[in-house]
Amino acid sequence: FATPPNDPSAPEYLTASPDANASDPYIVQKATELNHDPAQIFAFVRDQIGYESYNGSLRGARGVLWSKAGNSLDRASLLIALLRASNVPARYAFGTLTDDQAKSQILSMFKLPLNVVGCPPPGLLVSEPEKLALLLDETREHYWVEFNDGGTFQPADPSQETSTIGQGWTAAQALFSEIPDTLRHKVTIRIKREITSQLADRLFMGIGVGNDLKTVLSHTFNTVELVGKPLSTGHFVSSNSFGALFISVTTNHYSPYLLIGRGDGDITDDPIIRGEDYQEQFSNFPLSNNVLTGVFLELEVTDPSGQSKIYERVMADRVGFAARQNGGSGNVAVSPDVSPIISELDIVTANVLPGLQSQSAVGPQHDKVAQIQAELDSLKPQLDLIPSTGPQSDAQRALLARVAGLNRNINAATNEGIGQVFALTSDLALSQLQKGYLTKGYYASPRLIVTHSRKQGGAVNISMDLMKNDLRALPFPGQTVGTNTFFEIMRGLMDSTLEGQVLSAVTGQTTTSIGDVFKAKGADNPLVLLSSESVQKLDALALSDEAKARISQAVSAGKSVLTPSKMVTVNGKTTVAWLETDWINGGHTIGVMEDGGHFAFAEYAAVLNNPLNNIVAAFSGTINGRSVVYIQCTAELLGGVAGQLPL
Repeated sequence: FATPPNDPSAPEYLTASPDANASDPYIVQKATELNHDPAQIFAFVRDQIGYESYNGSLRGARGVLWSKAGNSLDRASLLIALLRASNVPARYAFGTLTDDQAKSQILSMFKLPLNVVGCPPPGLLVSEPEKLALLLDETREHYWVEFNDGGTFQPADPSQETSTIGQGWTAAQALFSEIPDTLRHKVTIRIKREITSQLADRLFMGIGVGNDLKTVLSHTFNTVELVGKPLSTGHFVSSNSFGALFISVTTNHYSPYLLIGRGDGDITDDPIIRGEDYQEQFSNFPLSNNVLTGVFLELEVTDPSGQSKIYERVMADRVGFAARQNGGSGNVAVSPDVSPIISELDIVTANVLPGLQSQSAVGPQHDKVAQIQAELDSLKPQLDLIPSTGPQSDAQRALLARVAGLNRNINAATNEGIGQVFALTSDLALSQLQKGYLTKGYYASPRLIVTHSRKQGGAVNISMDLMKNDLRALPFPGQTVGTNTFFEIMRGLMDSTLEGQVLSAVTGQTTTSIGDVFKAKGADNPLVLLSSESVQKLDALALSDEAKARISQAVSAGKSVLTPSKMVTVNGKTTVAWLETDWINGGHTIGVMEDGGHFAFAEYAAVLNNPLNNIVAAFSGTINGRSVVYIQCTAELLGGVAGQLPL
């Protein structure tokens, strides 16, 4: 820890930091509600913000305020942010708790409902969370606040119900004004593109030598900075063609970008990060094509110890998962007039949530979508006047470009809102599940809720993917050991089912989720349980090559899979879905669709018969319908009409 200055008036004691952002509007509002009074602020954090054990700075001030809980470091960040927002100098303090103190803090996480009765049978192991080495190690590292209220710094540690200002729980071993970067959880977002040279691939007999995989956009965030600030990735796309003699060439240009949602009612001031442009080229000259065979989104989650894990979402793939798993190359058949593999409506939005979702964020999101929708509605009469054939004026081209931008924005904004509404629904289900199973469940690393809008042929497909949904499940003291496994399985089933219900409510469309697949499978399509001991049964199942490849990968990783024995027809389409249970990680269960996503999807039909602009004109009505339903749904949620979630 860097040694802070002794002068209480040093500017760093009032500066907003990523973890203790005193200028955050949610923090400013709460500080105002507490009359900018240090005593009221301290009492609020002590009495209203619970303790949850995890390592490092994960949620920050806003995340703790939304979750109403955090570890000692994040609680200190909230307290500091509220004090600094009230113009009260404050700094962090660090010390080490004794085992007895740590056990007391751990046990404070478990608040038994008043209606619990019963007794576990004799001889069964019961939970003693206060003795778990992981929790003890995390809790011993203790943080609190020192603030200056017109005199000298005095301790303010809200860890105990009886804590008072001026009372310390342990001796300070270090003081600092801002959390060291090494204590922060981080998320890195990347876009990778794969371009395949057909000539090189043919020369090297299709072994993939011609595949050029490159990162074209990468940015790392502290998770505390992403609470209520979704990340949307997409591309600006253009094409041009020319011909000379007997040769024709078409070039598709792709410009990747990352849009950082501010979580307010205006999308126009949201920061945007541009990536490195790339292109693909098609020609009727033999083997001269350089083909964009894949675009992949990666989200890498890294904890303060340096351990990381990468989660991938396919944005586009001309090869296919099964072919890649089986050693296939990027040598795909294309024609010189091939369209871009990605459109400007293909947007992937990640809600990165290190804690719970606040309902207060739904209002600004609703206003944002409504504002864009109103502008689109105002432009529709002018758009309808543009002829479907013939030349366009500069004003007409400018109008099309403006509408294209609004369509991109409304896609990103509704993607953000879908993730929010699902998180709210899931959080309520989690609260109910904890009471039923007497199991404490909370997030010790961020959730990744991903919504993907993409144009596929004559339709817009919207999917929601629980890319990362694991939490820490701890049976209450005295509860039977192993209850957390059943809790996790039930949570996975509930969330996988809620996906479809939420997506249907927010989009107004018929959705396809794992629940729909299981309902539609029929009596002649029994469920089959696969594990490492029974994986040989997979070959005999009438499933697609892609489904078999993904199930095989899951079983090889030690998971069990419950799947229909053959493909299922849902909403007129043939597909399949299965449940994966990760026994290594406490029974974490999640539904998986055929393409590997943990999601439900909806589809908007649209006829691409407008030669003006497939993105702008032909899809304006489609996007309009989606946003109108979203606005209505969130308005009902805000007005209380929807009642208790789930929807």
